[in-house]
Amino acid sequence: MADNRQIAQSVLKAVGGGSNITGVTHCMTRLRFNLKDDSIPNDDAVKKLSGVLGVARSGRQYQVIIGQNVPKVYQEVLSIGGLTASAAPGTEDQPKEKLTPKNVGMNILNYLAGSLTPLIPILIGAAMFKTVLSILGPDLLGVFSAESDIYKLLDFVYDAGFYFLPIFIGYTAANKIGASPILGMFMGGILLAPDFMAMAAAGEPFTVFGIPCMLNDYSQSVLPNAILSAEVPFLRCNIADSPLTILIK
Repeated sequence: MADNRQIAQSVLKAVGGGSNITGVTHCMTRLRFNLKDDSIPNDDAVKKLSGVLGVARSGRQYQVIIGQNVPKVYQEVLSIGGLTASAAPGTEDQPKEKLTPKNVGMNILNYLAGSLTPLIPILIGAAMFKTVLSILGPDLLGVFSAESDIYKLLDFVYDAGFYFLPIFIGYTAANKIGASPILGMFMGGILLAPDFMAMAAAGEPFTVFGIPCMLNDYSQSVLPNAILSAEVPFLRCNIADSPLTILIK
């Protein structure tokens, strides 16, 4: 089987090279290309490439199915093609897509996929520690008790992966739309600020400029939180009942 770099080289050549790519991202198993001329790739030829499991066309997106090693192939595609994670050189000259319900839906799905896919290693890693905790803890094998330090350590690691999801997603969501990832993390951090969390736990009223905001515990949550806030490049009050949020693109 071809290595990741060979797969990337073959796929790039098949889709017309970096000059034919206006944008590229990936999900759990697929490379997702936006092409200037989507008639260049020959589907049957691409399917026969070593390391390629199949192809699909969805809207204006050309998808090459790679499998679980797609993140590594994706990095090779960026390196070989001289591309960035958001767009290829020359994208600014491309006409904007016509706004249709189908395109809006595809853009939303691409935004969600691009924001959530990079978090998979964190979620899997944290979940593995929770699995070990459940198996070796007092609920099953009883290798160590709930009061032991090793039990507490494994619990800490699990909590770190899920509790701070708003911050992680703030980074990936902002990066997906080309905003500042650091400000995206800041957005997520607002939702986990200790004073805000304390007010949410106490159920205290919270109003900004006469706009009431419902206080909720946003830890370990994906929606609604920073993934909605990060999509807006200007000052606004989050429509998902989160506190007033600010993001300057």
